[in-house]
Amino acid sequence: MWRSIRYEARHYFPTWKLQQPKRVVSETEIDPEMKKPKVSLIYKRPKAMNNMSLMRMEQDFQEDFRWWHYYKQTGEAMIVLCNNGNWRTIRILDPMWIVNMLQKDIEMLFYNKIYYPVEDMVQAMQYQQVIKVCYAYDIHSRRMWESKWRDLELKC
Repeated sequence: MWRSIRYEARHYFPTWKLQQPKRVVSETEIDPEMKKPKVSLIYKRPKAMNNMSLMRMEQDFQEDFRWWHYYKQTGEAMIVLCNNGNWRTIRILDPMWIVNMLQKDIEMLFYNKIYYPVEDMVQAMQYQQVIKVCYAYDIHSRRMWESKWRDLELKC
């Protein structure tokens, strides 16, 4: 990303267009300090992504679940699993990835609170808050969202 930013800056932004505001001079209002008509700069709304692309999450792991905790060194939540003595982890870098879990997995994470060091409480609670919202509003991977794009997705 940094390489792309440097390239854009050195070549006068060929792909990233800088926004130029529209200058509007008022015919009725006068600036009291300058004694001239008031000037406003109007910017267009930025183009932004409406739907966030989410990473696929491992599902149906509640039988192997042991605990989950916030890992301070990497800044991610780790779900610790054990199956017949084989220990492994699921790493969750972004709290929104939790939305792509099954309803049973979300319920299990809701009832088993996240472990965290006291100094990292704010970051760890972001994961717990997403779990609470998913549990309360029944948000999970198999839920069909109410969206104007849903019909187009089903046709493709």
